[in-house]
Amino acid sequence: MANFKSLFIEKNMIKFSPLKLKIFAVSLLFLLCGINLAYTQEDARINVAVFDFKGINISQMEAATISEFLRTGLINSGSFNVVEKENMEKILNEAAFQQSGCTSDECAIQIGKILNVKKMVVGSVSQSFGMYYINLRFVDVEKATSEFALTEEAETGRELVKSTARLVDGIEAKLSGRQLKEETVGKVSEKSVPVTLPAPAEKKKLPAALDIITEPPGLIVLLDGVEKGKTPAVLEDVPAGPHKLRLYGEHSGDIEEQLNLSESQRLNISRSLPKYGYLSVRTDPDKAEVILNGSSAGYAPLDGKKLSEGAYKLKLRKKGYEDTVKDLEIYYGQVSSVKEALSVKQAKRRGAPGLISWTCYGAGAVLGAMGLYFNSSVKSSLEAYGASTISDDAQALRLEVTSAQKRRNLSYIFSGVCLGLGFTVNFF
Repeated sequence: MANFKSLFIEKNMIKFSPLKLKIFAVSLLFLLCGINLAYTQEDARINVAVFDFKGINISQMEAATISEFLRTGLINSGSFNVVEKENMEKILNEAAFQQSGCTSDECAIQIGKILNVKKMVVGSVSQSFGMYYINLRFVDVEKATSEFALTEEAETGRELVKSTARLVDGIEAKLSGRQLKEETVGKVSEKSVPVTLPAPAEKKKLPAALDIITEPPGLIVLLDGVEKGKTPAVLEDVPAGPHKLRLYGEHSGDIEEQLNLSESQRLNISRSLPKYGYLSVRTDPDKAEVILNGSSAGYAPLDGKKLSEGAYKLKLRKKGYEDTVKDLEIYYGQVSSVKEALSVKQAKRRGAPGLISWTCYGAGAVLGAMGLYFNSSVKSSLEAYGASTISDDAQALRLEVTSAQKRRNLSYIFSGVCLGLGFTVNFF
């Protein structure tokens, strides 16, 4: 029985030659290396979470859609382990974390710690002056700082979606460039000769950034005397420290500010400057005074008078001509032109009305004189009446006094009527 068992094992046992053993060992070695490489590549992926971008002048749903396109691009790149939006919301809800309105780096770092990821992507999607903009910040959760920022712009919503692919390429380029430097330092040669590392360089200050928006747009931006484009402007990699910022335009005001930027600071600057237009005035004849809102602005012809945007009351005045008054509107960056022919002022007529008035004045004077004469007659008649002792004479004198009083009163009345009529004709 034992001999039968030994014979069975000997017949069924696989026999390996030395060559087959070497081939088997090499195959096993390659298998183990492949498994190790797969795990190494898996471990090399960066754990990242994309927080929904903030929508500025667009709906929050549209901003969330752009965020989802960015997640998809990061997953397809093969360089990242991206936390799915549903899982992220579930974890944050379980942690009782309030998600709305979280756009700062500090808030992103707090979320990253809750999600247990190394990197967070936060930012905004905005629409301004007919253009779309994506501002993205790549935040290192462990170092509690923004590593870098990227910006993309697009004219349409379709181009905005395509710009997410460029952002993914930009993120990979930034990270690959930094990882390449880290892999070069301390690399050992094939002969295992150690490399002497240089002394650590002095720590450089992390740059800051500026987001500048103005009303009106299109203003020239000068930073420390160097032109940086026109508003709206995004200035990246601005050295921390003091800076002089100037904003100006051809048809607007001019402001200067002193800035003191700290490391990794992202400063939002929004400024409104005065807007100006221009006025051109021509009159026939020339030399008419131009009055705006009650204040003299010069004399016609007037060219390129710089005025603040808005409504004005314009008056044109020249001796011997009728005043011309009209409403005027000054628009930003435009020239408002006024051409006006002045009307000659008409002199007052003195023909027949003047003759009538002077006739009335003369008649009034005569009647007034007559009233004075009759008044003296009344006085003398009253004196005679007072001295009379005869009843018949007294009766006659009393009648004479009464008659003189009537004539006097009528003379005064008609004199007043004539004078009033002459005054009315002359002045009205």
